[in-house]
Amino acid sequence: MARDDLHKLTASEAAALIRRKKLGVVEYTEALIARIEAREPVVRAWQHFAAEQARANARWVERNVTEGALRGVPIGVKDIIETKDMPTTYGALPLYGEHRPKWDASCVALARQAGAVVMGKTVTSEFAGYYTGPSVNPHDPTRSTAFSSMGSAAAVGDFHVPLAFGSQTGGSIIRPAAFCGPIGYMPSYGIFNTTGVHNLAPSLDHLGHFARAIDDVALLGQVLTGDGRFGMGAPGRAPRIGFFTGWDKRQAQPVIWETLEAARASLGKVARIVEVKLPKALFAMNDHCLTLIRYEAARTFAHEYFQEKPGGLSNTMRDLVRDGLGVPRARYLEAIEAAQAGRALLAGLFKEHDVDVFLTPSAECLPQLLEEAISRSVFNRLWTILHVPTIAFTTGTVTLKPTPTQPKTVTLPVGIQIVGRSLRDHETLQVSRWLESRLACVVEPMNW
Repeated sequence: MARDDLHKLTASEAAALIRRKKLGVVEYTEALIARIEAREPVVRAWQHFAAEQARANARWVERNVTEGALRGVPIGVKDIIETKDMPTTYGALPLYGEHRPKWDASCVALARQAGAVVMGKTVTSEFAGYYTGPSVNPHDPTRSTAFSSMGSAAAVGDFHVPLAFGSQTGGSIIRPAAFCGPIGYMPSYGIFNTTGVHNLAPSLDHLGHFARAIDDVALLGQVLTGDGRFGMGAPGRAPRIGFFTGWDKRQAQPVIWETLEAARASLGKVARIVEVKLPKALFAMNDHCLTLIRYEAARTFAHEYFQEKPGGLSNTMRDLVRDGLGVPRARYLEAIEAAQAGRALLAGLFKEHDVDVFLTPSAECLPQLLEEAISRSVFNRLWTILHVPTIAFTTGTVTLKPTPTQPKTVTLPVGIQIVGRSLRDHETLQVSRWLESRLACVVEPMNW
């Protein structure tokens, strides 16, 4: 590969070249620093990035780490995740702009132990909450990255790093992945340790990550869990794929349904597709998820809400806490019980219909214009509350001609989401490898 294209390497490709001494750790890091410095003034994916610190981290790894699955692989860390050598502001600069943790979050410590080079902290909304910006979409800077894990999705989608940590409480991994183009992985609830990751709603918070290849998703997953099954290859047979019918088509733009149908038609030529009527009780999980977020977030941020200095919490977050304090305990318990019933219902559907994964939309729309961006995670929250693994793929592109608000022709990613069985993430990744070779594509970000 030409040295000018080193930023396009996947994590697995880079790790293999470094292991075979065909690529230096510092050399690779320098290539990504150059990419960041060229693109960051527009993309704004990084809350904290210091080139000299990244170089120092790379030199330390090159001199002191002789082996490790991630040796020499640069990663981004969402800024709700604590790092001992970098600021951790939780996206709440008025309150935590000077916060310097004394230790790494568990996930960061494990990644470093495996040889990863921590490049910096990626932008998040305040406490991984509900608004977008300042990051912009690498495929069109006038458009949104979606929410919360915006910086990590933009950084991987724009080839700043091959891997980045994200988190999801509603739709904040899968939706930014759908908007920005990388693969997004929300694992089964609880399989990655979240010590050092700031809570939003503890019964829903998932630690996950972004990559540009399923092998990379599995590579970091194996580092975080120690489970060698993450490294298993594609299945030896065509998977059995469930396809939900009965969605309210008004919930998404026509192009989303067209993309889903195209994926179904393509896969139907080589795999068994099983149609399953979407139970209303499952789609109702969206509202129950919002109830849990409001109730739990109000308690998570009680200190900041009641003891804060003026100008600390944003009005958006204050409204969320105020709403959550008004949620009756009985309604919260009702949502918990509904979620438990929903998990049993979904597990029963997997078993009854003998499917390996379900194929669903990953987002309800194409990337939104910044001034129109709103959070509508209707195809994400239900899987988040059901605690099952989900993976977002880009499967194609949509080209939009110039308009008064969009001066250039832009090519935007569009794709699908697969939903796996709870705690069967290794199997979901196996199926994902099979799907990747038949459906997935990597979209080059826009040049400006």
